[in-house]
Amino acid sequence: EFLKNYSDMGFLSTLIFVGIGTLLTVIIQSSSATMSLTLVMCYQGWLPFDSAAGMILGENIGTTITANLAAIIGNVNARRSARAHFVFNVFGVIWMLIAFPLVIKLIDTYLTSTSEGSPFVNAHAVPTALAIFHTIFNICNSFLLIWFVPLIEKTVIWMVPAGSNKEKKPHLEYIGTGMMGTPELSLLEAKKEVIRFGVHTAKMLEAVDSLLFEKDSKKMKKTFQKIEKFEDTADSLEADIADYLLKVSEGELSGTGSIRVRSMLSIVGDLESICDILSQMSHNFERKTNEKAWFTPEQRNNLKEMFDMVGQAVQIMVQNLEKDYDTVDIKFAMDVEERINKLRNALRKEHLKSMEHGDYNFNSGMIYTDLFQSLEKVGDNIIGVQEAIKGKV
Repeated sequence: EFLKNYSDMGFLSTLIFVGIGTLLTVIIQSSSATMSLTLVMCYQGWLPFDSAAGMILGENIGTTITANLAAIIGNVNARRSARAHFVFNVFGVIWMLIAFPLVIKLIDTYLTSTSEGSPFVNAHAVPTALAIFHTIFNICNSFLLIWFVPLIEKTVIWMVPAGSNKEKKPHLEYIGTGMMGTPELSLLEAKKEVIRFGVHTAKMLEAVDSLLFEKDSKKMKKTFQKIEKFEDTADSLEADIADYLLKVSEGELSGTGSIRVRSMLSIVGDLESICDILSQMSHNFERKTNEKAWFTPEQRNNLKEMFDMVGQAVQIMVQNLEKDYDTVDIKFAMDVEERINKLRNALRKEHLKSMEHGDYNFNSGMIYTDLFQSLEKVGDNIIGVQEAIKGKV
């Protein structure tokens, strides 16, 4: 009786019932239950067909709100998916409200031409009319908004940026708060995080590499801060992925699954070690700047050659992490590692001669040595990742 008072106010009634449908769905936490209430109220003649249709539009918004509430404790992708659901349905309701009089009239005309009769006159026709309206809304909305998926994606990424968690601790993007249905499915989710960790490591190497020729003190300071955040994220990723894998190992794993757990535990350990080395290298660059120890052009070029070689090894590592581990061939990676070792040996020999001849001062010589030795250690850990991919742990 209360709702009936608002059913004869024209388009304003439609907007009111959209709001009522949204509110009821949020309270009941079920759009199907709210739909049932709507059908009953129409069937009993308490609500006209157009008001009930407005409630259905509201229910489509309300059900997205419940999804967003459920996603609050989820990871970034879970919350983005919930926001995408909200954006999708809200935009759908907006265009449907514009076309509302036409759609209602078409449904009325169609049912009047059948044995059902007009839903405005025959209460028994209302359930069918509402079902048709709901179906038209969802199908048309899908066909319309599928062309705007890239825009919706950009919108929800803006709404939920990667660093939007309230915790200072970086959040896993693919692993949720609970385990998947089977340990093998959980391993697939863990693999996505391992790939993300590999990409993160590659970006950290690029940041350290950029310090070699950077002379602007402000840009260097920003890069140092960026690398520090990279290191914090790496520590968090290693701990969280390892913790998840240990929980997975408590389930009933196949022989292959057990090998995968051991491999991924070894991989995240090596990746975290790489990030530790890169962090220490950034401190070497910072010390170089503070002590005003300058490299010769030959030193910089030698380090750049080694950075490029290690960068190639990292890219091969990331590509192999993305593949099916059983199909990975690490021969090329081993060849690159051998070239890194040969270059390190050549640089060390050349460096000792230069120090004897006094070609550069002791401080810059020590920093130079630390950097190319560290890059060789990064190469060793990269091979550790490659071997772990092949199950050699």
